[in-house]
Amino acid sequence: MCRSSIWRKLTRKWTSRACFPTTSRLGEWRVQHFAQRGYRHFAFCSAHAHYTFAGRLEGFREAVEPVCETFRVIEARPGDEDAIPRPDTFARELQDLPLPLAVMALDDITADLIICACEMAGLFVPEQVVVVGCNNSAACEVCRIRLSSVLPDFDRQRRAAAKLLQRLMAGEPAPATPIRIAPITLGVRESADMFAIDNVTVALAVRHITQRWRAGLQVDDVAAGSPSTSATCASSRRRTSC
Repeated sequence: MCRSSIWRKLTRKWTSRACFPTTSRLGEWRVQHFAQRGYRHFAFCSAHAHYTFAGRLEGFREAVEPVCETFRVIEARPGDEDAIPRPDTFARELQDLPLPLAVMALDDITADLIICACEMAGLFVPEQVVVVGCNNSAACEVCRIRLSSVLPDFDRQRRAAAKLLQRLMAGEPAPATPIRIAPITLGVRESADMFAIDNVTVALAVRHITQRWRAGLQVDDVAAGSPSTSATCASSRRRTSC
């Protein structure tokens, strides 16, 4: 029996007794971050079969419903269940979605694939597509673009799991539903540190400004740091000024 088949059997047997992050809070935090920055087009992406898929998708769908104009679920599953799909399978789907787009990935592995897929599709991250993963793994700091991710409360999960194990070993019945533990925070990094701006030139300029605003930037500095001209930056600034 292959490793993935063994894992599926174990997760089906123990899911009702396990301690998981609260899926609704995982979705709420990401949607709150996206909505505050003006995003109205959303996608939920998964690169592999995982026992958390249904819960995380439902939590995100419920949280995003009041603010979304577009919502798409993208599942890119390879034929081999132990394999990771090619980024181009995501790239084709992402090209058909309206921009600017906010993507919630099932986990950090999927999020990194989404960033790669955006590069293949000619989409800027985070100027056109913002991406948030889950688990806040060490990979977040070494991705091609530093990855924003939800940080589950693993310490509380471990303590709750140990207490549950003690009760089960003492002969107490298993809980009817999984024990849910609220995550700690959303770690915002480069992949989701952006506002929803339709004009990609202006979005690139805004990103340049937010990264270097302490340096006393002028219009020419912003134009030099993004693929735009001084005239474009100046006219856009006049149109958006209060």
